[in-house]
Amino acid sequence: MSKIGWIVSSGAYSDYGVKAIFSTEKKAQAYVDVFNSANTYEKADVEEFALDPEPPEVCMTVSLVISKGGDIIKISEPELILVSKAYGYGCVGFYTSRQLGLGLEHPPMYTIVTTDSKERAVKVANERRTIVVANDAWDNTRRAHDLLFKNKDAL
Repeated sequence: MSKIGWIVSSGAYSDYGVKAIFSTEKKAQAYVDVFNSANTYEKADVEEFALDPEPPEVCMTVSLVISKGGDIIKISEPELILVSKAYGYGCVGFYTSRQLGLGLEHPPMYTIVTTDSKERAVKVANERRTIVVANDAWDNTRRAHDLLFKNKDAL
């Protein structure tokens, strides 16, 4: 079993960056609390990661962006990507309206599904969306990730 560490990160895609690395979740959260209270433009999150994980596997995946109401905003063609066993083959996060330029009331969720079928990816994305909404975790990447992937097989 790998040891666990915590990073503080902010941004998405090309704006994504690691701010700090911590040995405990409590220390990482304290950093985030101070960072977020002093920063109105950029918000930081705590991310759990495995130290010395197993090598990644190559898997067929489909990426989706889905609205809180269940509308598919964007879906990729199936593609091969490297997937880490340490993170349960799952990915979830939320865009800001600024990132997509959409006038949505709630930020859409993006997720990556391990499958070679767009139809299955849409089904899984909607199952994930339902779980996140039912647990009041919309727009909370860390909580959504924990609900969907922590200590269980990815949906």
